[in-house]
Amino acid sequence: PLQMLLAAVLAISVRGNMPIAISLVWLTNPITMPVVFVCTYMTGAWLMNVPPRSLPDNLTWEWISGQLSTLWQPFLLGSVVLGVVLGALAYCLTMAYWRWWVAQFAF
Repeated sequence: PLQMLLAAVLAISVRGNMPIAISLVWLTNPITMPVVFVCTYMTGAWLMNVPPRSLPDNLTWEWISGQLSTLWQPFLLGSVVLGVVLGALAYCLTMAYWRWWVAQFAF
């Protein structure tokens, strides 16, 4: 709930699209976060040219906290790179769609 409120306030303050801002918050939820985390870590490991750690069959918080010293750098790099690249891509696609929409429905 706090994420949705923050997204709504930021959308209003920058004159953004509030329904889209609120709905995109739902991309990161407990069901999708494992996929996001693994993709982020794998991207960072690939960029750092380090072999990715294999996940145990039974993933626990103890394992994660024990491996954090080797996981955080690829995870952080992957987070920044994917955030910038996907954010720029989303911006370009949104602007292209907006231009198309205005051209189709201009009076």
